[in-house]
Amino acid sequence: MEKENKTNQKKPTKTKWWVQIFFITLSLSFCFSILSELILSSVKSILITILSIAALFIFILIAVFCDMIGVAMASADIAPFMSMASKKIKGAKETIKLLKNADKTSSFFCDIVGDACGIICGSIGASIVATIAINGQIWEIIIGAIISAMIAGITVLGKAIGKSIAINESNKIVFGVGKFLSLFKKQK
Repeated sequence: MEKENKTNQKKPTKTKWWVQIFFITLSLSFCFSILSELILSSVKSILITILSIAALFIFILIAVFCDMIGVAMASADIAPFMSMASKKIKGAKETIKLLKNADKTSSFFCDIVGDACGIICGSIGASIVATIAINGQIWEIIIGAIISAMIAGITVLGKAIGKSIAINESNKIVFGVGKFLSLFKKQK
């Protein structure tokens, strides 16, 4: 009976993870929104519009890149990294830890960061469209629709290409993330 209680106490509930995801997403979205609003609050000049478009593409790249990492986390095989860890190859232990928590790491990259950046892209796009559509004339509405469609098309295209790469190169991608994380590990 005691053994059963200890087992139940050690397992974190999925509900706790879901609540954490909600608050992490809320916090990141809030920070990204404030950042983009500060940058884009005075979208009046051509230079600011160009900076807005640059910011838009940066957020699209972050969304695509994080989505690619998340898919790689979900499809990578842990076995080669166990072998690497036994040979003390740098980054292998971090990669194993990521893969053992693949549901959480994949959700973090795809859903939290990737989707939050996608939402921010929509906000930036809306700000760009708002600067163009001052009078609400038909050509301004058409340009706004074209900009929105382009944002969606580029994002979906990037994510489709990224997912294909992530599935085919999942172990390399995940190991790259593990190596990157190992840079921040304290040396004993």
